[in-house]
Amino acid sequence: MILKERSFDYAAWEKKVKDCYQDAAPGIIALEEKAQKNNLDKRNKRLAILEKKWPEILRTIKESLPSSAEMEKLLASLGAPINPAQIGVSCKRSTRPFHLIAGSLGHRIAG
Repeated sequence: MILKERSFDYAAWEKKVKDCYQDAAPGIIALEEKAQKNNLDKRNKRLAILEKKWPEILRTIKESLPSSAEMEKLLASLGAPINPAQIGVSCKRSTRPFHLIAGSLGHRIAG
């Protein structure tokens, strides 16, 4: 499977950022203008690198990070919340902006 972004609607992205992040939106938009992470050519180059290195990335994750079950057990043993409802966040609300957050930070990971 070849990963490739064929289009990007900057206006729709900007609206989602403004709706989701409100007062923080100008900073996120400025970061995008500087990083150009949504530039299609640059995105496609990063996707090609990710695709090429995906097996190595998965191996590193599996070797380096505890499993979700291990993390849940550790957090519970510390009395820490282990799901969004325990801190008053609905599952729907907690996952909605994730793609925006991940996208806004992606340039820091993929170059």
